Amino acid sequence: MNKCEAKDTDFRSIFYKNLPHKPYCMDEIPGYMNIRPKAKAIETPYLQINPPCLVTQLIFDIDKSDAFFAWSDANLPQPNWIAKNPKNGHAHIGYMLAAPVCVTNNARQRVVRYLACIQQAYTLKLGADNGYVGLIAKNPLHEKWDNHILSSELYDLNYLADFVNLEQLPRNQHVSGLGRNCTLFDIVRIWAYKAIREHSD
Repeated sequence: MNKCEAKDTDFRSIFYKNLPHKPYCMDEIPGYMNIRPKAKAIETPYLQINPPCLVTQLIFDIDKSDAFFAWSDANLPQPNWIAKNPKNGHAHIGYMLAAPVCVTNNARQRVVRYLACIQQAYTLKLGADNGYVGLIAKNPLHEKWDNHILSSELYDLNYLADFVNLEQLPRNQHVSGLGRNCTLFDIVRIWAYKAIREHSD
């Protein structure tokens, strides 16, 4: 049995169970991405944490020397994990979701929009990288990083939203992260409705 496959509810077990079956992984950045079974991928410093078309965690890239304290300084709930670069203090932090969110075009777009707004609000409050796409993250189970596992609690979206004001989000900001999915859906939806009407006429 893989050392991460313990049958309990600790962080390591939950984290490993929710990984893609064959995630992208990397030994260094810049470098080449490989696809490996998760039993091998978990041994690399950089790892794809969210499965394709599914968000199980919100991950933020904070390129500041005091990244470890960003969530506290912003009065946000403590993340489940922080993987910090010991050389410069930059870090990835992750919030594990109680209910994974599907982000395909067939998903419930209201939920995707809600998640995208929460992601945008947290990015702003944390001072995180707005251009981070979240495909690859620092692996919080790898010894290369200064890792801090703060909780194995799974977060509800409504609870995360309580810490930010979604109504005051800037509307003219460059679209990033999950917001790109929402924008693409709107563009395609508007075109599709028009095309269907023209076809039926």
